[in-house]
Amino acid sequence: MDLWQHIIHPGDVWEHLSLYLKQGGHAAVQREVVRSLRLRTCDVVLDLGGGGHALAQLALYSGAVYGVAASAAAVSAATVRNRHDVARGRVHICRGAFPALPFPAAMFHVITAFEPAFWAGDLPACLREIRRLLRPGGQCVLVCADGRGSSGPVPAGQTLDGLNALADRAGLLCLPSLRLRGKGRVALHWLQPACDLCRPMPLDVFPAGWAQAC
Repeated sequence: MDLWQHIIHPGDVWEHLSLYLKQGGHAAVQREVVRSLRLRTCDVVLDLGGGGHALAQLALYSGAVYGVAASAAAVSAATVRNRHDVARGRVHICRGAFPALPFPAAMFHVITAFEPAFWAGDLPACLREIRRLLRPGGQCVLVCADGRGSSGPVPAGQTLDGLNALADRAGLLCLPSLRLRGKGRVALHWLQPACDLCRPMPLDVFPAGWAQAC
């Protein structure tokens, strides 16, 4: 019997601990962002690639949550994690990808995206699809972590000015960004249909020290 295969090496312990801490940090960020959305029990929400924990948080406050993942494995994992909400019809999870998501126009009050890698394709087409799916008065928040640029991280390697320009061409208004501090460095980009009036930035709903304007 090879005893070495049963010994946990220090490097393995550190790897598992780092993964645990990283997941815990992401969960805390998702929790605070979902609270900031001020969801209503009648709201229909779409989450793009945020994983099972994001769906569970959104389901606590909204009426119905739809999750889209890019792979069958991600769909399966999110379904298992949210099996009780799925069984009750509160959470619906499917596989899909931009720029053609399997939903009718103007279906969602809120769209969230916690995974910038989900936006690695054609960003202008992604933004146009978001505009198609948002109801009048709706909002979308892009949560981009681990960026180090002075203007804050943005999806698909875009600059902040570039994101604003693409959003404008897609018929979306990109509100001033927020930066969260407390669980790593995270920037939030709020989008809404350009015909809507600007909402005030929800700084007051974040714990003290978490949020500041970029």
